[in-house]
Amino acid sequence: MMTSPYTNFVNLREIILDERSIKKICIFLSFLGLAIIYIMEITTSIPYTEISAITKDNLGEHIRACGVVNKKYVTDKGHIFFELKDNTSIKIAIFKNNNNPTPPENIENNKNLCLEGTVKLYKGDMEIIADRLLTDSRE
Repeated sequence: MMTSPYTNFVNLREIILDERSIKKICIFLSFLGLAIIYIMEITTSIPYTEISAITKDNLGEHIRACGVVNKKYVTDKGHIFFELKDNTSIKIAIFKNNNNPTPPENIENNKNLCLEGTVKLYKGDMEIIADRLLTDSRE
């Protein structure tokens, strides 16, 4: 009788995993996924951009910028608007629905502030929609 060349391979239909083995595999893959996400988070850095260097070429980019707060305004709905200045200035918007942990009273005129956000165009002017406020870090 001739033997098939595939007799040494495992037939996948014959592999039966019990519920406990499936749980172990799922937990392992979950931790592996979280580890990959964590590594991506700590190795991905958003570049620091001078306010004066922000142009329309940066539209849609996520950037980090630092400067001095000027002309702060808080709306009745809790949105915060101000200018961030270095040699030049750019408008900043922080919308209440961004769940930013920094309350408006922590953003004061004439104080240094760093933030991360997306460069947008609003009524023909450049602005940053901030999604994260930082300590003074220009790395």
